[in-house]
Amino acid sequence: MFSHSRRGRRGFPHSPIWCVFLTALVSVMIISGCEESTSPEDEIDSEAAQQLIDQGFQLLAVAFESDAPDFDSPKALFEQAKALDPNNMDANVGLVLCEVGQLSQNQDVLTAVGNTFPSGLFAKIAGSEPVGFRRVLGGGVTQAGSQVLSPGGWLTWMQGRLGKVVQDQPINLSPLQDVTESVIIPVLDVVILLLESIEAHTDWQLVLTPELTGMQEGQLEIDVTDIYMLDGLIHALKAQLHFFVSYELDVPAFTYTVADTTILQALLNQQDGTFLKLRTNGATNLGNTRTSLLSAITKLGLFKTFLEAETDDQTDDLIKIDPAGEDGPTAADLAEIAAGLVDFAATLSGPFEVTDTDFNGDGSVTVEDALTVDLSAYFTSPISDIKQTLPPYYWNSMYMTFLWYGWPEDFSLFVFPNPTFNGMLPDLTTDAAFKAFFGITMFPSAGPFPIG
Repeated sequence: MFSHSRRGRRGFPHSPIWCVFLTALVSVMIISGCEESTSPEDEIDSEAAQQLIDQGFQLLAVAFESDAPDFDSPKALFEQAKALDPNNMDANVGLVLCEVGQLSQNQDVLTAVGNTFPSGLFAKIAGSEPVGFRRVLGGGVTQAGSQVLSPGGWLTWMQGRLGKVVQDQPINLSPLQDVTESVIIPVLDVVILLLESIEAHTDWQLVLTPELTGMQEGQLEIDVTDIYMLDGLIHALKAQLHFFVSYELDVPAFTYTVADTTILQALLNQQDGTFLKLRTNGATNLGNTRTSLLSAITKLGLFKTFLEAETDDQTDDLIKIDPAGEDGPTAADLAEIAAGLVDFAATLSGPFEVTDTDFNGDGSVTVEDALTVDLSAYFTSPISDIKQTLPPYYWNSMYMTFLWYGWPEDFSLFVFPNPTFNGMLPDLTTDAAFKAFFGITMFPSAGPFPIG
């Protein structure tokens, strides 16, 4: 996007947007303050405020180059400057950088991340075979023995693939979930408020000179348009974090033996197994997931609006419309983005139809495959325990697997107790309607039982 020095990159999250954008912001303040908008009535305070801001960015420059960075001192200066001159948005920029810097050095966060993702765990998870959509719903079955049924769905994936993942190392996500909820999300909330203050000053801009950025091409301008883009991305990140902390995800280590699979049995027990149950604040976090996604859509929509409305010289802008599509999005790109945002917002706001998927598995897509989905119900009426949306199952020690209750004596027990999934599939109000739509037919009286 542009050439910039590597000053200030220590401790930043590993995201191109964060690295480029925040590095640019800290670079402009290292020696002197940037251009700013001040109201006449704040003239007396603005001079003192700018001096504090200049000192704050001098300290930030040192902090980002230090092995033991001090973000408290510059943060105190920016807060003093903001008190003297609330209209100086440079102070908000400094506070954003301090919040991010402090977060990147937070020992609780670093410890939780280090303990949660030991070496090799990602490779094991990545090597696990995913489970198909219809198998999750219970549409396929396998023969585990004479007239004994093993579900061909997510339980098989759990006891097999997941078992291999955790043999040497448990999946212990709760400490990271805790610190995400108590530390990371609150910091992002503070950053969002600071960015929104900048957005209220529509004429605010940073002008980065070649001396400050090390660029050869000339100066670079960052304005409210760019702030809206960053704000939208932070809201999107915040949505992912809220979703991450919604359900219990811990899986203790166990070996796949008769003696040790009691751990798995307890974990996936439908009555009191902890896996995929809402956490204490799970319902609130799922609601905040949807709210944050909608906010991200709004902010990115404003980014598009402000970008299209810019009338100043665009040569030095960080983000600009480029008809050639080389140095920025084209007008067609923005139109496509806008349409995508509208569609995404619609999927979060009420029922919509999915018409391009062979849901019943008959090999063709017809009008009978049209499915009404209401994703908003997932966030506003959360499922308290995802395991309890499946037909009742039990653990069979002989075959070391989960079996459906009722087979083969009473198939009527193979019933989806919540076929709408708390309103996400509003038209499938009965077990019979659910099975018919997804092609889940009565099991045959004898095997073999093919995976459907």
